[in-house]
Amino acid sequence: MVIWKYLKNFWKTFVILLLPLVLLPLPVLVPSTIGRCGYVVIIMAGYWVTEALPLPVTSLIPIVLFPFLGIMSTNDTAIFYLNSTNFMFIGGLIMAIAIEKSGLHERLALKVLTLTGSNIRFVMFGFMATTAFLSMWISNTAATAMMLPIIDAVVVAALTSEANDDFELHTGLEDVYQDKRDQKSSRDLRRTKNMLNLSIMYSANIGGTGTVTGSPSNLVVYGVVETIFGKDTGLNFATWMATSVPAMVINIIIAWAWLQIVYLPTMSCRKSSQLTPITSANQGESSKNGQSTQESKRVQQVIRKPNRRTQSAYHFRNIFPFGFTHPTQKGNPYLVIAHKLRLIHDEIEPPIDRLLQMSHLEESNS
Repeated sequence: MVIWKYLKNFWKTFVILLLPLVLLPLPVLVPSTIGRCGYVVIIMAGYWVTEALPLPVTSLIPIVLFPFLGIMSTNDTAIFYLNSTNFMFIGGLIMAIAIEKSGLHERLALKVLTLTGSNIRFVMFGFMATTAFLSMWISNTAATAMMLPIIDAVVVAALTSEANDDFELHTGLEDVYQDKRDQKSSRDLRRTKNMLNLSIMYSANIGGTGTVTGSPSNLVVYGVVETIFGKDTGLNFATWMATSVPAMVINIIIAWAWLQIVYLPTMSCRKSSQLTPITSANQGESSKNGQSTQESKRVQQVIRKPNRRTQSAYHFRNIFPFGFTHPTQKGNPYLVIAHKLRLIHDEIEPPIDRLLQMSHLEESNS
């Protein structure tokens, strides 16, 4: 028992120390670069699966082991951590942080829901359209995490409002019938919440296909195509959107129709007046948020004004022949967004300055 308790408390240490020792025969049996690289990959996979080391620390192992085992030099290894694909991903994360901090996602969702009214079909479509739009510019996970609390707040407010409206004293059979109606109404609203949650998940994944930065897998495809076929393939942000956005819209409509087929026939048909708690909840959330803050307006400028160099530099950098001035210097134009967002996040200003300097040095060396 003492040994078991000791192993239970220090199993991560044993994994960190024993896994490289157990795998040592691999580079010996396969004395080549392939064997040594496989040795590092399996070690990283083991650390990632067990989480014996923090995930960011595990991702930095190649910087140490690749030069040590003679696979790649330190400079050749480190450059892959700062390539254009990773910078685009960093830009998407910065955008997600700015949108969340400014509350822009809540304002956008509540504005759309105010326009859709109290019809549950259009309420769901409003949620899906908002999530898909956000997922085009930030990661799918971030878009989902931003929208789910809004659904929870709206449905909880609707449940509370409906419970307060129906709170009356009944006796005899009227009390029994009222309880049954309350149970059915509550069950329908909970099924509505499940339907809306699924709609958010579907639309986040579908919306992530609309742009290059919508999903990490899109960035990987973009980088692989440039590596294999060169930069003159015609694949850029604009052409990606031209081919992907129509398919994205069609898939959103199909998912919207499918969820209605699965969920709505099993729920009692509600009139518009019976869904007014949802509308009231939307109005309550909107009034609680108040007027747009300066932070929210700045983030909106980054997203919706392509005539400025933030989005135009990034979206059409492979279409127009002219270069871009500071701070990108023909580097990654998404860093313009990071530069503008310093006005929102003062605490990230020094790291952003270093990123801009590294991007400039990288382009100068190339």
